Amino acid sequence: MKKSVIYFILILFNGIFFQTFCQTTWGQVTPAGTYPKDWATAAINSDGTTVIAGIYGKRLYISPDGGSNWSETQPAGDFDKNWKTTSISSNGTIIIAGVYDGRLYLSLNGGTSWSEIAPHGENADKYWQTTAMSSDGSRIIAGIEGGRLYISTDSGESWDETTPEGNTSKSWYTSAMNGDGSKIIAGVWEGWLHISTDGGSSWDVTDPIPDDEEKNKFWSSASMSSDGLTIVASIYNGRMLISEDIGNSWTETQPAGDENYAWNTTAISGDGNYILAGIFEGYAYLSTNGGNSWTQQEIGVSSIMRWATSSISLDGSKAIIGSSPSGRLYMTTSPLPVELISFTGKLIDENHVLLEWQTATEVNNFGFDVERRSSPLTEWEKVGFVQGHGTTNSPKNYEFTDSELPNSDEVSYRLKQIDNDGTFAYSKTITVDLTTITSVDDEVIYKFALEQNYPNPFNPSTTFSFTVPSDVKSQTSDVKLIVYDILGREVATLVNQKIHSGNYEVKFEARNLSSGMYFYRIDIEDRYSATKKMILLR
Repeated sequence: MKKSVIYFILILFNGIFFQTFCQTTWGQVTPAGTYPKDWATAAINSDGTTVIAGIYGKRLYISPDGGSNWSETQPAGDFDKNWKTTSISSNGTIIIAGVYDGRLYLSLNGGTSWSEIAPHGENADKYWQTTAMSSDGSRIIAGIEGGRLYISTDSGESWDETTPEGNTSKSWYTSAMNGDGSKIIAGVWEGWLHISTDGGSSWDVTDPIPDDEEKNKFWSSASMSSDGLTIVASIYNGRMLISEDIGNSWTETQPAGDENYAWNTTAISGDGNYILAGIFEGYAYLSTNGGNSWTQQEIGVSSIMRWATSSISLDGSKAIIGSSPSGRLYMTTSPLPVELISFTGKLIDENHVLLEWQTATEVNNFGFDVERRSSPLTEWEKVGFVQGHGTTNSPKNYEFTDSELPNSDEVSYRLKQIDNDGTFAYSKTITVDLTTITSVDDEVIYKFALEQNYPNPFNPSTTFSFTVPSDVKSQTSDVKLIVYDILGREVATLVNQKIHSGNYEVKFEARNLSSGMYFYRIDIEDRYSATKKMILLR
């Protein structure tokens, strides 16, 4: 490991965040001759190439090319079934599909052939409501409405009951599993949310809404990142909540505003950044920064649909969402939007504000209109334009100087990112204090940051940048920077020591690793943690 300090004096950040500009583009991928139907379940593999989707009351379909072409697959023979739940391994080989008032079926060859499995120990129909699978497909969990939870550690060959104590006749409506299957979340319809950190051997109750006197909730959907740290859980006719510490603490997120909605489906990418959520008879929402901000999605004709199922690939490049009843399937067609890492502003003298921002990736980015307003009561006005970099997956830095400041104590700015086709979206708003000039000597660090590695994809080396903040320059913090593979196994520890505040760069050599997606995570004591994905290409 090689560590080098780049510089210690940083800019005062008015805002640092990850935000994806532009409305994600969706295309209909409904199998020919099947719509409109009641799409109740869908799952997508690690890179979005293999897709499995099922209709409630009809058939099961599989696509080997990201939804472009479909074929009917026949787990239960030539019969219509109430397909309710599906899960798929990273490579698309292992698939499990469950029937509501029917059986569970398993394929070990990507849906070419199927076998019937009976976790409950008897060959009888059950109300299979939820399934989840580890990345390699070796560990599977399956739950029954009005029944029990079952787990397999050998790709479905054998099963054991793993129902939390006192919950043997509950309606298990949702479940999720991390990459290696060691961490599991399972929710009861009109009950509790349960967490296991030992692969289902033991369970604890997690309490996302501790101040609520009515503890039983209609847990309708849950999703988990590859490392198991980030969990999103939703309540039907309630709220959506996010945990970044395996369910030890929770915060409410507001995709659709501060109201209760019938959240019916959620999906999360492997790194926990991309989250897709749908309302039953409402809109679908997408977050690209782990639930910190959301964008309402324009999908289909009306966009207000009964969203019933969704899934995001592990690498975050593709997503699928389906509606029911009388609905359709849609997939993303724009996997690399313009991702904003930071947007900051400062008064550098009496007449000039310097704005700086950075993007991680861009697709068809024509450029940015810089807009300003002096108070919430005034209209936004365009004060400049900065040319974009088109399409790129490497970080790009931008700046703009506003030299015609209004007579005000503060001023707000936002960016209007414009695509080549004319579509646009706005950044978050930042506010700059016009009463205090920020000089280089006065600049203070107060924001944590873990930047996207560069280059990415990489071969064989890449560089990580991170920020350790402090108001006291001599203060040190315990910092860990660790690289994991897609199964959540530790690959390398790059930093594990006390570090003073500042900006740091660490070079990572991956000459002995195979191609694929990896994750890197930083932990700065108990104050900050972040995980990002990267791709090694040989």
